[in-house]
Amino acid sequence: MQSACPAQVPDFLGESHPRLSPQPVGPAPRLRSSSSPASRSRLWSLPLLAFLGISVCVVLFLLQFSRIVQVQYELASKTRVHKQLLQENAELQLRIEQLSALNRVEQKALQLGMVHPQGWQLLELPQLARQGLGGKMASADSHRLTR
Repeated sequence: MQSACPAQVPDFLGESHPRLSPQPVGPAPRLRSSSSPASRSRLWSLPLLAFLGISVCVVLFLLQFSRIVQVQYELASKTRVHKQLLQENAELQLRIEQLSALNRVEQKALQLGMVHPQGWQLLELPQLARQGLGGKMASADSHRLTR
């Protein structure tokens, strides 16, 4: 009976066995030639990968370019709205100035039945101005009365 160890082990009969050489595990390596199927698939995969990479770059470029065009249209639209709002604001400012003009206010007051005062009466109340009216300090205009 042989032992499991590959070293020289005497057998029962006194015979010794030479050391066994280790056997390779797995298939034996092959030398690849340039015409093997694996090298052919590599030759086709490199241009395919390059084409896919360039295609992805082109698609990303086109997406960015379309976004730039879209932003330019939005900018033109918003610029147009801005100009319209500035024009409307200028028209409203003009309308405010027209409505608050003194001549127009006077005409509206006369239409409502208001009249110009006959004259001014000025009453000076120095003691009341210093002491205040009803606990309140009198202002410079509080002692003027018009009729």
